[in-house]
Amino acid sequence: MIPLLLLSSALNLSQTVLPAHGAITGLVCIADPTGTKCPETPPILTPAAPSDTQITIGVFVNSSAALNGFEVILVADHTIINPWKVDMTNSIIGSSASILVQCIGGRPKPGTTCSALDGPDTLHIGAQGTISFPPTTGLLFSATYNITGTTKNTPIDFKTGCGSPTNPTSDTPVCVTITSGTPQPDPETTQSAGFSNLPFYAIDASPPTLVTDNGASNSSLITLTSLNGFSGTVTLSGSVNPSGPTQSLFPTSISLTAGIQDFSTLSVTVGTTVVPGNYNITVTATTNSSFPLNSVIVHLMVPPPDFSISSSPATVTINATSSGSARLTLASLRSFAGTVGLTVSPSSGLAASLNATQLMLQPGGSNSSATLTVSASTGGTYSATITATSAQLTHRITVSVVALDFGVSSKLQSISIPQGINQSYTFTVRNDPLACCFLGNVTLSTSVSPLTGGIAASCAPSLIVFNSRTSQSTDVICQLRGTVLGDYTIVLGGQGRAGKLFHAAVLVVHVQAPDFAIAASPQFQTVQAGSRANVTIILTRQSIFNGTLSVSASVSPTGPTTAFNVSTVMINNSNSAGAVALAITVPPTFHPGTLTVTITAVNGSSPGALTHETTVAITVAAPSTFHDVSIGSLTTDTSSPTVGDKVKYTIVVYDLGNFQEQVTVVALVGDTTVDQQNVTIQQGGNATVTLTWATSGWTPGTYVLGAKILSVSGEQNTGNNLLRSTTPVNLNSSSQGLLSAGNLTLPIGILVAVVALIGVSIYLFRYRTRARTQTS
Repeated sequence: MIPLLLLSSALNLSQTVLPAHGAITGLVCIADPTGTKCPETPPILTPAAPSDTQITIGVFVNSSAALNGFEVILVADHTIINPWKVDMTNSIIGSSASILVQCIGGRPKPGTTCSALDGPDTLHIGAQGTISFPPTTGLLFSATYNITGTTKNTPIDFKTGCGSPTNPTSDTPVCVTITSGTPQPDPETTQSAGFSNLPFYAIDASPPTLVTDNGASNSSLITLTSLNGFSGTVTLSGSVNPSGPTQSLFPTSISLTAGIQDFSTLSVTVGTTVVPGNYNITVTATTNSSFPLNSVIVHLMVPPPDFSISSSPATVTINATSSGSARLTLASLRSFAGTVGLTVSPSSGLAASLNATQLMLQPGGSNSSATLTVSASTGGTYSATITATSAQLTHRITVSVVALDFGVSSKLQSISIPQGINQSYTFTVRNDPLACCFLGNVTLSTSVSPLTGGIAASCAPSLIVFNSRTSQSTDVICQLRGTVLGDYTIVLGGQGRAGKLFHAAVLVVHVQAPDFAIAASPQFQTVQAGSRANVTIILTRQSIFNGTLSVSASVSPTGPTTAFNVSTVMINNSNSAGAVALAITVPPTFHPGTLTVTITAVNGSSPGALTHETTVAITVAAPSTFHDVSIGSLTTDTSSPTVGDKVKYTIVVYDLGNFQEQVTVVALVGDTTVDQQNVTIQQGGNATVTLTWATSGWTPGTYVLGAKILSVSGEQNTGNNLLRSTTPVNLNSSSQGLLSAGNLTLPIGILVAVVALIGVSIYLFRYRTRARTQTS
């Protein structure tokens, strides 16, 4: 077997760090692939129909630690069922997990190898995929076998002979390795299955494990199931190993009918003298000699004598600084007898003690107790852990302790009050700041610092009585009057439990002179150059201010102008607030950017004037009207003129701005102007201009033609004022051959001579013909 852990290392598989799974031991089993977990007892698998030529089995993991890979070797008689293929669909590590080992019937999949343990009877599969989280239960893989023979019951099991002390499997020597990528495989146990395609029967037990005390009885239901049409009488017998407990079956003989189930009850009795430990009860089923034996094992655990510890109540509730208690009871389990030692460990802030640290426990139930006493000086939630020990047995319980207290609170940390004016403020006292509910009296007192007489504070009530186990709160109203400007600290203190508990709330009071506040709205806005921004200024009376406020504004950077609807506002007792409208006018030529407007309100004259200011930010955008003209298109009537020709330009120009424009359009050869024309373009319109290039005097060659608009006043974007043709023009020489305009004299003379020669020839021909005719 190829060790999966080593194989993973060789392939540099990723490792995921998970919480330590400690003693988690899972189960790897063979079962019906349509299930979701391992059955309680080993199943016998049968074909879905007698004519089926294949059977698919599932290999599951039950309650395992985290895993992301496995390696398993199955073994079965290939003359009965011959391994054919494996399938990772719905695998707990992912349907697309990487196949690391695949050897079926001793034949390796390309890219993998078989081990010395592989052969015709084995199916060997190893895979690695995504990590699971504990406890893990689900399908590892499914395997399909070809049915090659008949059998009443052939085992399908896990191969053995794998693992070593230095390279263990999950259940050495069983060939099952479950891993999460860590150096040690997950611990597992295994459970096999059987295959049957002839009449037979299955035997199962529920529950398969019994826990029974000395002197007690228990039972498990034995189920017989007809397979493949089996019918007949099945006899049941039982045995216990090692001896000690007794067992009996009823009935011991069952007439099983084809296609049904029938039942027997296994009864187990554990005597008082049976040694605690683990026992196996084997229930064996037999029929006539042509059928093999079938059996199921019921595991019996007889626990040793023990004891338990409990607390009444489980939670102790007390007032802070007082004490409370709980009764700790020890109970004998399974005839336990002996001395039990007690210790207590309280959490921080809790005092705890026991009235007894050793108790003698006799067999026969709850017969010994101790008292736990707890107290806390401050409110809160605490715990006390009591440990009970006798020889190797240790049990712990935790008793919760809630110490109740009251609380004094203030919604605000500080307030401002006007000089010479009575103001009220409310504190709150509750009986449940931590938990419900403190019981008792709370006496209240008020203190002021500094003790200069600059502020007076009087609070009521001075006594609060909490007498209900329901949440309660009481408002304490304090009357405040400040006569001297400054900051003062008001402390409302509460005492409870005859002064053992004290809580307070602190409020800082600022006694302020008559004043006013200034605010502006909106604080941020955007306008276009050439427009106006409007701001509202609110002036608010504070304290007992009375007076006239003068407002002014400045703008940075300079350029925009400001104007108020009024320049002064009267604030007094009958007019506690006033509004002023401010207009900021931005000139059309102002460069886009941000303006900072500072608004100032002043009462009185310097020195000693009362002044406040606020600012607003105005973003200036480009104006919505603008100049912009553009060359839209350029065409010429020829791309191969001859020196002396005139080339015609057709140019379309556009007005993209908000004004009618007078523009000059020029025709270019390279960067040389060869013609120009003035034209008027209507706002948003276009015009077509025809210009000419007279090529006389130009040197033959290749030229790039273009058109350009001379920029107009106020135009910001001139990038679209120039357009050049994408097709160069080839200017040809005026001398182009014999028949060109300058060389026509010679060809015409030759033509005249040719015509004369032809005429003479025709004359001579006719003359000779006439002479011959006359002679004849």
